[in-house]
Amino acid sequence: MNIKKHYLTNNECFLTGTIMDVKGLMLHSVGCNVQEPMNFITSWDKKGVYKCVHAFIGKDIIYETLPYNYKGWHCGKGIKGSFNNNYIGVEMCEPKSITYISSGKFIDNDYNYTKEFVLSTYNNAVDYFAYLCQHLNLNPLSKNVIISHSEGYKLGYASNHGDVEHIWSYIGLDMNKFRKDVYNTMNKIEYKSKEDLIYKDIIKNKENKIVLKNMMINKKLQNISTINISGYNYVKLDDLKKLGMNINYDTSSKLVSIDF
Repeated sequence: MNIKKHYLTNNECFLTGTIMDVKGLMLHSVGCNVQEPMNFITSWDKKGVYKCVHAFIGKDIIYETLPYNYKGWHCGKGIKGSFNNNYIGVEMCEPKSITYISSGKFIDNDYNYTKEFVLSTYNNAVDYFAYLCQHLNLNPLSKNVIISHSEGYKLGYASNHGDVEHIWSYIGLDMNKFRKDVYNTMNKIEYKSKEDLIYKDIIKNKENKIVLKNMMINKKLQNISTINISGYNYVKLDDLKKLGMNINYDTSSKLVSIDF
């Protein structure tokens, strides 16, 4: 995930700088066949522009355009109020291969290109929302934590727009899948972070945590050095080899096989 900060410091929203308490994330799709985020950044980073999101998602990059705790001007208002007050707004760019014929309706001039582009921005959005949820301590599966612009409208807190479903449904994507994918990605990130912490803990404290344990190896009780981290005993594979165990490591699958 390639994230760059490019705050729209000349935009009226940034200059107003209203601080908000973040309660959720709203996903938008730009509604035109402009696929480069920088096109929007250039045209929006001016005085007199009264609209602003917190980030733009392209095929290969994500630009953050407002601090997370700044109120954005991205969803208008509905009959009950506006999610601008508490929701981070993120726009996904759309492929050049489509041509809009009316609001929310388009002609696709190259299905394969369109699908590839939309899937790329979808995957970037999954990774970015997982990152935001982790950073802001949000549960993506909790009610109304992650919503689209159109869902915001149906709830009464956004203007009448059809994004992002208008383009996602075209290739079989939906918000329920998105929320689940964000949740699953968060779990992967947490697992990897936990692995890294365990490894760092082992390296940092290995001299203090080495304990001799009796293990049954080749039908004999053997003393072997172990390191206990978070309730798990870790051993060096080289030590097991020295005790006569047959150990193989498959570099492609990253699996270790041990013959006792």
